[in-house]
Amino acid sequence: RPAPTAFKNVSGLAMKFENSVRLLEEIAAKVPRKVDTTSQYQFGVVEEDPGPVFRERIMPFFTTVREQAQLIDDDVDEQCSNLGSVLATLALVISAAHTRPKPDTEKELTAFFEDLMFAVEDLDDLVPKASSRSPLAPHLVGLKEAAQAVAGWTTSVVPPKTHVGEFRKIVEIQAEIVKGNFLELGGDPKHTLMVEAMVALVYDVEKYVEEFHPAGLRWNYAKGCKQETWKGFVPEMIPPHSHPLADYQAMIKGPVADLVLASKPFGGRLLEQAEQIDVVFRAQYAMIQAAAKRRRPENPSGLKMLVMSSMHEIAVVMNVVAETPPESPFHDHIALVGELMALMAWCVVTEVTAATYVRDLLPLLRSLSAKLVATHGGDGADYGFLHERWADAYDRLAASLVLYVGRFH
Repeated sequence: RPAPTAFKNVSGLAMKFENSVRLLEEIAAKVPRKVDTTSQYQFGVVEEDPGPVFRERIMPFFTTVREQAQLIDDDVDEQCSNLGSVLATLALVISAAHTRPKPDTEKELTAFFEDLMFAVEDLDDLVPKASSRSPLAPHLVGLKEAAQAVAGWTTSVVPPKTHVGEFRKIVEIQAEIVKGNFLELGGDPKHTLMVEAMVALVYDVEKYVEEFHPAGLRWNYAKGCKQETWKGFVPEMIPPHSHPLADYQAMIKGPVADLVLASKPFGGRLLEQAEQIDVVFRAQYAMIQAAAKRRRPENPSGLKMLVMSSMHEIAVVMNVVAETPPESPFHDHIALVGELMALMAWCVVTEVTAATYVRDLLPLLRSLSAKLVATHGGDGADYGFLHERWADAYDRLAASLVLYVGRFH
């Protein structure tokens, strides 16, 4: 990994934007999309559990499917019952994801979805029992594909709406076959009613995932759950009233404001840099807030627009760092500000996770801060206590940012 000072040429970060789609997708998935921060700190969770919403929207369609399936055949009824198990299990999975962050390992992720996958596999058992020439075969196959549409989006590599939409087309094909067999099925409308309700069910699931899970299953990083993606560094539980946006606002009003206050006795360029740090943090807050209210950008230009404002403000800071002569009395302070901007670039890092990046960078920032105190602090230095206070404010801000990124990104 390049040294943090490599970020002094911030204009070079533009070349990294195209590689940052995956990271922004994680941001969009982890941060709630509807946020109200009208009061000073809105720490509470601000969105309802999407699991009950799923049940309320989808189960009426399933009830119609089940009522007609019970009139058709025992195998069709059993297959429909299996679909009901998939729907019930999926609602539990959605609610469970709402209360925890995404598992860190593939093994843990597989275990999380195990019950749902087993429920889907149950629909495979009845299909081979029906002859391909049986007029009831399309019923069984259609219900099986409906289960794949309903549940498969949770683990699919394509966007949920795309996944459900593709399987909906398959379900519609099976429904048309059933309708084409109308005479062979005795002209009984129960077959048509069942498959029409089945297609309507899948179609409503498609609309549901577009509204509630546009970038994938919604995990929650703001409900007092253990952070599993940063083991060994943040072992404590996330406070129950933590929230990605409110905690960032608290950081601006706390450690960032403290650094500005600690810079005021020095004035001049150092105070200007501290005030620009506040601008950078506010620009990054706006970026996170925008990501929370929209789906992942579909192209590099959309990603650039999302991060450009905060990266522009970082560039303003870095230009001052580059222009500060070594003989300046505050050269060491301003150089440290430049290293803090390297920390602020966590949102465009692609080689490692954001949490790992800031965690690995923090010891270097602390060592440079300690070196500043050794050079400018102490009882024998002019106004040494002011330099020490500034370094302490700097350390607390850097640690707060590292802790924030580790918790939520």
